[in-house]
Amino acid sequence: MKHQAPVPKRSRADVMKNDFFAPPWWRWERAFALATRPVRQSSRWTDDTMTLAAVAFIRARACGSPREELARNHLPFGEAQSIFDDNGITRWSVEAYTLTGLPANAIADKLGLEPEVIRVYEHFMFDVRPRLSARDWIGKHNYGVGTPTGFEADHLGPLWRWVGYTAGEYALDAVRAVTTGVGTENYSEVLCESIERFVALTQFLAVCTPGELFRLHHRLRARQTGACAWVDVAAALPTRSRGNNRRSHSSGSPDSDVERDRAPLNSSVSYERDPSDARWETRGDESHYCTSVTINGKQRRVSLGTGIIGRTHELLDTQELRQQQQQSLSGLEDAA
Repeated sequence: MKHQAPVPKRSRADVMKNDFFAPPWWRWERAFALATRPVRQSSRWTDDTMTLAAVAFIRARACGSPREELARNHLPFGEAQSIFDDNGITRWSVEAYTLTGLPANAIADKLGLEPEVIRVYEHFMFDVRPRLSARDWIGKHNYGVGTPTGFEADHLGPLWRWVGYTAGEYALDAVRAVTTGVGTENYSEVLCESIERFVALTQFLAVCTPGELFRLHHRLRARQTGACAWVDVAAALPTRSRGNNRRSHSSGSPDSDVERDRAPLNSSVSYERDPSDARWETRGDESHYCTSVTINGKQRRVSLGTGIIGRTHELLDTQELRQQQQQSLSGLEDAA
């Protein structure tokens, strides 16, 4: 019988780079599996030297090796694992800048870390560089593909990764500065407010109620059509009886407490409202951004929203007040 040569084993890395469901931290999972397995079993695939080095680190730590020995032989592994386990700003920053394609040395300079720590982290916990062109895989494992829930306000990792991958390094710099409050002095006030509104838009569906989103929609709609800026407030107020035009929750109203006409925004009603009068007030257990509106001579104090929605209204008010001040200054200059 003719002897057949053994089939060479394939590298596990070559297999994983074509696996859509393999997470970016697949190497760390593999190293942990090898380190905790009582007897190493044969495999169809080979593991690279870096994976075996991580196995040695995990075993040394599990055996209670002195801290000095671990630091001397496995310092980058220990720091990389700490960054991953903390799941905080440092981890989110490393991953977001990696998705921009920035080299490891440049990321280390930005974040004040050792380049070797960045390389080890990318190799084991965030192996995405070989697959940066695989947009669906990047989206699935970093910020979601087609998810309707938005980004949560207290977890900035997915937002930063999305901005880094889709908009690049400099956009990520600005978004990080605004969302953390560190480095905002390097950007203009107008740009910071614009970024705040942008971040708020990405978080709406995760944190707001349908009624709050409905109110903001009316305000933006009024601004776009050139109608009175506060037609939206009256249109969003609960209505008790409107005959055949009344909408119930089951027929499409976004909130059972918000009912509106099918007709376009009503411009025949008298609305008055001063943006400088708006402020945050405590109602129940939440802070509401409230304003006074005079409708046909009757004044009402209404809430425009809580959380991100309220902050967006506050930013829009700031923009409108700034525009009014500029118009007043322009009028004075013309008169002079």
